[in-house]
Amino acid sequence: MSASERAERPELDAGKAPESAPESATTPAEPGPAQASIASATDRPVEAAAGSATAPPEPPDLTSMPLMEHLRELRTRLIRSVVALAVGMVVSMPLSRFVISGVEIPLPIESLRLAGRTIALPDTLAITGLLGMCTACDSIIIISPLEGLITWMRVGLILGLILSTPVILYQVVAFVLPALYSRERRYLYLLLPGAGLMFAIGLAFGFFVVLPRSINFLIGFAEGAGLGAKPTPTLANYIAFVSNLLFVIGVSFETPLVVFMLAKVGILKPATMSRYRRHAVLVIAILAAVLTPTPDPFTMFLVMAPMYLLYELGGLLARIF
Repeated sequence: MSASERAERPELDAGKAPESAPESATTPAEPGPAQASIASATDRPVEAAAGSATAPPEPPDLTSMPLMEHLRELRTRLIRSVVALAVGMVVSMPLSRFVISGVEIPLPIESLRLAGRTIALPDTLAITGLLGMCTACDSIIIISPLEGLITWMRVGLILGLILSTPVILYQVVAFVLPALYSRERRYLYLLLPGAGLMFAIGLAFGFFVVLPRSINFLIGFAEGAGLGAKPTPTLANYIAFVSNLLFVIGVSFETPLVVFMLAKVGILKPATMSRYRRHAVLVIAILAAVLTPTPDPFTMFLVMAPMYLLYELGGLLARIF
């Protein structure tokens, strides 16, 4: 560097760094990686707070679990349910013969009468031995060597399922409960006992009201129609008929709870139920005609009337709660 340049810039001789241009003093420096990470970390709570205002709250007990952990828990719940069903079936096996004897009560054992007449029942139903428990009855027969054993096991399975239902429901609730909100848990605690109670009422209504009239009509029709054959149902067919009929009627008594749940999730509204009440009556009449095993209108009305009342009860519960 020449002497004239040194004279013009004395700071070079003093060992000072040259001053930057005036425009560089006003230009902000770019933040480094550390500064950028700190800034993003401080901005996250604000973004999270803004997002939490619109996002629904998570269930309080919801914990993050891998998929395999969920599958292992599901397998454990299923194994416990199957074991409970097996234990209930073993315990209820000795009771099968008494249940079969009980469901034979609606049958006209001493005499077959037409529908609407009195059914004469014997003083006692003779039950002697497992395979011969229906041989004293003139109304039920066994046509295969395995029919008595298979029917006995089927009734035991049904009773075992009834006895193990609380354990099975507990396993199901324990599996899904952590993913439910507090409001959904409250509805669950109310619906489970209500479902059991309504199903039991449906079974009682079917056994004491619908079943005797259905059997009386069907057997009386077979005799009065002049078919030339004596009505002698087999044990397996009769137990299957009774169990299917009672199950369907028991499920139909769950109508108010189904209507209540549909109203709570927004699928069905009370105003819509009132507007389409005539359509609901038509649908209920069709279901009653399908569920009723007899073509007479009286038995159909016995099934249709409680179904309609239960439908209105479901709408009332949806309005109240």
